[in-house]
Amino acid sequence: MNLEQYYDDIYRYCFLRLNDRHAAEDLTQETFLRFLEASEYRDMGKPLAFLYTIARNLCIDYIRRYSNKADKSSPLEDPGIFPAPSCEGALVDSLALAQALSLLDSTDRELICLRYVNEISVSDIGKITNLSRFSVRRRLNRSLKLLSQHIRKEDF
Repeated sequence: MNLEQYYDDIYRYCFLRLNDRHAAEDLTQETFLRFLEASEYRDMGKPLAFLYTIARNLCIDYIRRYSNKADKSSPLEDPGIFPAPSCEGALVDSLALAQALSLLDSTDRELICLRYVNEISVSDIGKITNLSRFSVRRRLNRSLKLLSQHIRKEDF
């Protein structure tokens, strides 16, 4: 099993949750260490779902431990996490997307990130988040509809 292929996905997930490069690097490394130490995982063929579960729990613990109560901003609300656009139109689109994503609660943003940024299957997302795949689909559809309505309303 080659775990190196999953490193970037886990790092991106942690970074989008925390918006802190150093913490994302640390938690990504910790995720892989815990995965390798885990006695309950016996190469069941889906290491990615287990890695995301570990990363998710580590991110939740980190946020609980180190978050500033006065700063309630979400990483996805900060337009600085998006790549530097090459033209003004792309910047406007990135800002519109960041604003639309800020309308979603943290669970729905996480689902969007897992599904459309990291391209994780709905059934694996269900395992990671302890939701049924039907619930994941329903929440994703509702979130996409909300995002679409907001972007249309803003004329983007």
